[in-house]
Amino acid sequence: MKVDRRKSAVTVMSLVAAMLGTARGADLVIRVPGALSQQDGYYRLDYSPPAGSPAANTTFKPSEISETIDFSRGLPGTKYDFYLYYSNSSISDWLTWTASITTAPDPPSKLAIDVKSGTTALVGWKPPVLGSHSGFKLKLIPLSELGKSVRNLVVRETSSTLKDLSPGATYEIQMFSMFENKESQAYISTNFTSKPNTPGRFIVWFRNETTLLVLWQPPYPAGFYTDYKVSIKPEDALTPRPSCPRRASLRAPPRPPSTVSSPAGPTTSAWRRSPRARSPTPPRPSTAPYPSEIGRASCRERV
Repeated sequence: MKVDRRKSAVTVMSLVAAMLGTARGADLVIRVPGALSQQDGYYRLDYSPPAGSPAANTTFKPSEISETIDFSRGLPGTKYDFYLYYSNSSISDWLTWTASITTAPDPPSKLAIDVKSGTTALVGWKPPVLGSHSGFKLKLIPLSELGKSVRNLVVRETSSTLKDLSPGATYEIQMFSMFENKESQAYISTNFTSKPNTPGRFIVWFRNETTLLVLWQPPYPAGFYTDYKVSIKPEDALTPRPSCPRRASLRAPPRPPSTVSSPAGPTTSAWRRSPRARSPTPPRPSTAPYPSEIGRASCRERV
């Protein structure tokens, strides 16, 4: 970490900064070289804004300082100005050291994802409550596409639209806060999956009065998907009989005359489903009686 130092002609102290951008604040270590226990007088540490520990204008005897002064509970996302004064029997408030240091901001919170389609998702979040921030950094990490580069976006608003996603692919989002080119050392993250593409051509054939044969083509462009799901409305299919990744037989009770079925077949990726591909079937007469109870059915196949 770079520290902007402005020293007087004679400097008796130096700064070693360990910036911890956490919810409990920023920590600094002021390191004092030399054998101060042999000196008389005292040191006074002042800083602005006056938020931290030890409190502003705290005085130290050389023997109390030993080698370091620990500064803790500073505000995140804040520019601090430090001043160190020395006094003894001969001089009063001699400014021996000064520095301006910017602490790292806290991370954002309440990350939310709204997947709009296979290529677009809306991301929203809340800014940090404590301290300042000047923007946010969004890191989009592809998990399904090995070798694809990580995408870094810097935004000032509390939302962003992700475009050009791969349908059905899974991503990790990492969100950082930024303040004067400093990133929060902590971040919030979540995974999400874009909607897969819908299957292609969708055909329904009659096997007999109680069985429909459903066939489909894989989605194009293929994108990423793990399963097909086939369902039928009205929900009167009793026993789905999958036979291959691109077809399924739905066994149903004898259908009443002039009944229209509407099988539907989306693809799935993780738990995300594509829009359904539909193919209404024409009415088909039946000589068998219509049952009083209606069952439910769905067909799911892994590809």
